[in-house]
Amino acid sequence: MAINVRWYIFLIIVVLALLVSGLGWYIWAQSQISVPEYGGAFIEGLAGSPLYLNPLLSGYNQVDRDICRLLFDGLTTINSQNQVVPNLATSWEISDDGLEYTFHLRQDVYWHDGVLLTVEDVLFTVRVVQDPAFAGPPELAALWQQVEAEPLDMFSVRFRLPQAYAPFLSYTNLGLLPVHLLDDVPASELLLHPYNRAPIGTGPFQVAELTQERIVLERNPDDFRPRPYVDQVIFYFYPTYQAALQGYRQGQVQAVSRVLPEDVASVWEEEGLEVYSAPLSAHVLVFTNLDSPILGDLAVRQALMYATDRQAIISDVLNGQGVLASGPIMPFSWAYDHALSPYQHDPQAAAQLLEEAGWAAIQGEAARQKGDLALSFQLLVGDDAQMIAVMDHLVRQWHEVGIVAIPRVVGAADLVNSFLRPRSYEAALFHWREVPADPDAY
Repeated sequence: MAINVRWYIFLIIVVLALLVSGLGWYIWAQSQISVPEYGGAFIEGLAGSPLYLNPLLSGYNQVDRDICRLLFDGLTTINSQNQVVPNLATSWEISDDGLEYTFHLRQDVYWHDGVLLTVEDVLFTVRVVQDPAFAGPPELAALWQQVEAEPLDMFSVRFRLPQAYAPFLSYTNLGLLPVHLLDDVPASELLLHPYNRAPIGTGPFQVAELTQERIVLERNPDDFRPRPYVDQVIFYFYPTYQAALQGYRQGQVQAVSRVLPEDVASVWEEEGLEVYSAPLSAHVLVFTNLDSPILGDLAVRQALMYATDRQAIISDVLNGQGVLASGPIMPFSWAYDHALSPYQHDPQAAAQLLEEAGWAAIQGEAARQKGDLALSFQLLVGDDAQMIAVMDHLVRQWHEVGIVAIPRVVGAADLVNSFLRPRSYEAALFHWREVPADPDAY
């Protein structure tokens, strides 16, 4: 019996010792912090391929824009709150009348080929954009053509505007070009120049290899910023986002740049795949023409908002990948008013507003009426499958409260040039992409 007791006590001591050591290991493990190591490569799949690795010509192609952000720098850059912060410029001053902007450049920035960046690179870049033969985005040329650029010294430049323009500062993130490589290239020839396939910039990465299948970017050893954790960024090019996703599934890449809403459900089921969501600088909205006798009525526009089940559209059309907007300013912008709250789906409130405004429901008629006016208008949309699906939801939801929207599908370019620009529409559903950083909605 004594032996059994001693053996029992021994077992208790052993178990307690194991528990204590196990608890100690758990506490030690929980107290450890994962520290990333430098080196290695990050491999991502992109939908599309580069055309012009040139910051002045990249506005036509998303892949160009994404890669150029790693290769080139502007005087400023935009942070995650849509604020303009220093980049190649350390600081700037704005005159009291808002007409002059003076920038002071860093003096430790070198192009990827080892040449020092100076004010001459800034002046050259502005001259290219201002050239009548410039083949880049016309809106970029329209902005800069009226700006006078004057060197103050080797690392200072002054811009003078013909009139005050508050958003100007957000446009100074334009990537600079090297004057020592392109000074003798006419603007008319820049579009076809070999530089666009073998660019030299000042960004944190530089081009090491470019083929039809991929581009290899290597860390810029002379970069003025803190060292990035990866030494290489490799992008593989695929014809579509779905093809890029398939490339991930086959182990060709470590990540994909974007997952389309229709693929979200299947992606959530991927083992080992981490999905990161972030709001795009874009929004979908319905433009209403206030010159219309119908849509000029505030009660009608408010009723449209109450009658719209936007969350249902996000769930049904976008697979949940959307955020309700409270206005035209992005919720991550410094100018966003967090006190705002979006309209809630309330068909009864919509119907009551219309009744009070004199829009009566007529038995046997789909559209409410007010005198000789029927509550009916044309709703334009571009020939995009997703936007057409959104339009179908809107038409059904508005119909329930006596608002009849007559859908009309037109080409995307036609929607902008033939209807939106000349204000020749009643209502138009539009996907506004690449919303500028400055909160000026105009």
